[in-house]
Amino acid sequence: MTTRSQFWDAVNGILNVAGYPGILVLHVVIAAALLLRRRPHAAVFTAAAGAVVVMSTQILKAGILRPRPENTVVLTDTGSYPSGHVATTAAFLLVVAILVGRVWTWLLAVLGSIAMMVSRTYLQAHWLTDTVGGLCLAAALVLLLWLAYQNICIQENSDARRLLTWKTRASRRRRAAAPKESEAG
Repeated sequence: MTTRSQFWDAVNGILNVAGYPGILVLHVVIAAALLLRRRPHAAVFTAAAGAVVVMSTQILKAGILRPRPENTVVLTDTGSYPSGHVATTAAFLLVVAILVGRVWTWLLAVLGSIAMMVSRTYLQAHWLTDTVGGLCLAAALVLLLWLAYQNICIQENSDARRLLTWKTRASRRRRAAAPKESEAG
């Protein structure tokens, strides 16, 4: 009896593509959006988290060279430990949870990381311990980076809110001071 199905193969095929290249693109998109929102330090934190996790994962894989499970369903690189897909996914979702700071983002981070761990194991691309290692590596690196960036990011966010509030008030004052058409005619 097999545990494979076409539906789960398709779902996990999507997660396979989304897990590494897709997540790295999302890191860049979030960093660019933060730059546009005038939060350069948060953008650097986001980009640094993605880059550090990818580099650390690849260095560990090259050093450990743990063999992958046999009969891998998807194309993989060398070295099984730690899982790069799980590490990059967990890093991205943790960065979003930290920056947004809402309960739903933390729940998304947990569920998304678990989904990627299950996917990599289902596709026989990793052993379960590889996925746990990827999750732990990403969480540790992102949280260490956050220690370095948190004060400046919190201040940056506060300053951006103050600027937004000031601009809103200025806009309201301009509209209130503008002559109304009904009074002019």
